[in-house]
Amino acid sequence: KMSDNKPRSKFSHPPTKPVKATAENKPSSGELILNPRDVDVVGTKRRVWQTHPGNAFYREMILKYLPLVMNKNNQTPSRNLSTKIVDIITKDRGAVFLKQEEEAGGWIVMDHAASINKVQLALKNAEMKARGVDGGIVNSGSKKRKKGGKKKKRDRSA
Repeated sequence: KMSDNKPRSKFSHPPTKPVKATAENKPSSGELILNPRDVDVVGTKRRVWQTHPGNAFYREMILKYLPLVMNKNNQTPSRNLSTKIVDIITKDRGAVFLKQEEEAGGWIVMDHAASINKVQLALKNAEMKARGVDGGIVNSGSKKRKKGGKKKKRDRSA
């Protein structure tokens, strides 16, 4: 259970109680949210949201299912595990995945497919980090060279 008496930063949102999802209180995909609930997973680059209860639970779920991803004998595809995590967060906890929308000054509710992709990427990053591969960061977008940038040639002499 969460403690309501812990101090909150000035960048935090008003405290809310976790609620079970119903048709009346669960935000719909694409909806703008100004104050995320404690159960919601808030996607942003601001460090203050790392301690958000919904994000903390999300990280716990990633770490809980990471051994299944790393087990080479496991036959369960990563997409199935990602879907299971999304369902636990959205259906069992009544939460939504939110993506920051700076121009609108809030967050947009992500659809189910985007939430699954977010979890798949998080599982892949956690797996790579655990294996010590390339710092454990998988970029969701493609890297583009700067204008006028040239591809480096490998030194093949040796």
